[in-house]
Amino acid sequence: MTDGVWWFFLFWAPAYFSDQYGYTSDSGMGIALIFTLYAICTILSIGGGYLPKIFVEKYGMNPYAGRMRAMLIFACFPVLGLFAQPLGTYSAWWPAILIGLLGAGHQSWSANIFSTVGNIFGNDERIIYGCHMRQQTAHCGLFVAFIGRLSYMVCKSYL
Repeated sequence: MTDGVWWFFLFWAPAYFSDQYGYTSDSGMGIALIFTLYAICTILSIGGGYLPKIFVEKYGMNPYAGRMRAMLIFACFPVLGLFAQPLGTYSAWWPAILIGLLGAGHQSWSANIFSTVGNIFGNDERIIYGCHMRQQTAHCGLFVAFIGRLSYMVCKSYL
């Protein structure tokens, strides 16, 4: 459900840095900002998938409880997004870092919600759930394509 919003953040970021700070996607600073944002998303989302394992192995929690605790932590990440624009008045690095943290929190939360099914249900239910998630991903992609096409038809621009 929320993937479209986060994809918007990631694909909109280069235009944001260009419009707000004058750093185009082909400038050195623009590339550094975008690389930093994507690197934060990638590295921390992998760590976010590992966090429940720490709760289970180190603190002896039930796997489901460990995932839920990790997901609660990641659910608080979007609050950081409120500070991206105000802190952006000081430096373009703040929005890059904060949007990267937002993306990492979302990806970590998603990884854990998808894995929760494996902790709760057996093999047959997991196969059905996997098919359902592929269908949802396809619907999300079609929705984003539709919005892009609608934007182009109305504004003669994709954004």
